[in-house]
Amino acid sequence: GIAFSVSFDGIPEIHSAHRKSNFFDSFSRFSSQLERLKSSGINEIGYVQTVTRSTLQLDPDRIIEACRSLGIERLFSRPLQQYGFATLTQKKLGYTREEFVGFFDSYFCSVLRNWKKDRSFFDDGFGIYLANLFRASNPNYVDLMSPAAYGLQAVIINYDGNIFGADETRMLFETTKNKELVLATISPDGSIVGNLEPHAAFIADSFLEFNPYCDTCAYQPFCGSDLAHHLSTQGNGLGFKPESAFCSS
Repeated sequence: GIAFSVSFDGIPEIHSAHRKSNFFDSFSRFSSQLERLKSSGINEIGYVQTVTRSTLQLDPDRIIEACRSLGIERLFSRPLQQYGFATLTQKKLGYTREEFVGFFDSYFCSVLRNWKKDRSFFDDGFGIYLANLFRASNPNYVDLMSPAAYGLQAVIINYDGNIFGADETRMLFETTKNKELVLATISPDGSIVGNLEPHAAFIADSFLEFNPYCDTCAYQPFCGSDLAHHLSTQGNGLGFKPESAFCSS
């Protein structure tokens, strides 16, 4: 019952350029590690593409063809986030939310064209939004749930023993070292030490039905609360929605 999630930025040369290492070529390393997983009999592998400025300049068909040539028929695309190490590369790799939405629109049209030609490829980012529009059930996606899935649906255990309510808060912790972002810590003796009270208040901020501006928003049934985004950009999990990039897109 174990699934792996791996980062792959759609095009081999973009992947290597954005994930530079002094010790190896990132795409070559990705390929060898992927082969290692598959040779172990592991088939539940998800591929995550972080969209950068270089991605926006591509014809989306190039991304689809590059993935299909590697045997990848499903991808999950996400925008460059404003927390974690991505904040250090925003000037070089970043873009506006409007530019991202424009790219996503063109990309979606490319996926549809390929589907009509019986060329298997789908982006699970679209799948989440479509499921949320056409199904009453919750999509189980952390940013589109009310209350947010933070600390409720799953937790993230980092290599240093710190436990986080979401991968986004783990990334935010990497650059801020704000200990209030840590749910708990696994001690050397195996015991778990933590204080959940501040995190309960954090989750309380994600009930859209009671949030200012969310309570009267027409998109509320299809939306959620990106706690880490608002914490990073506006200083608290609730955020001021009229100035939120998450809400504007």
